[in-house]
Amino acid sequence: MGEPARGRELVAFMVRELHHHISREEDGLFPASLTALSGDEWNRSMAAWREAHPVE
Repeated sequence: MGEPARGRELVAFMVRELHHHISREEDGLFPASLTALSGDEWNRSMAAWREAHPVE
């Protein structure tokens, strides 16, 4: 397999992995968090996320 083909294969794999990761968050983690956390806990977790991911 040539280098360009290998690169395309790697990118396709990484896109599939990213899609799988996002799906687990959107379809599992986030809905579970909404039912498991109180309003204050949710607000604290979102504030911590925003602190860890400042807008540049």
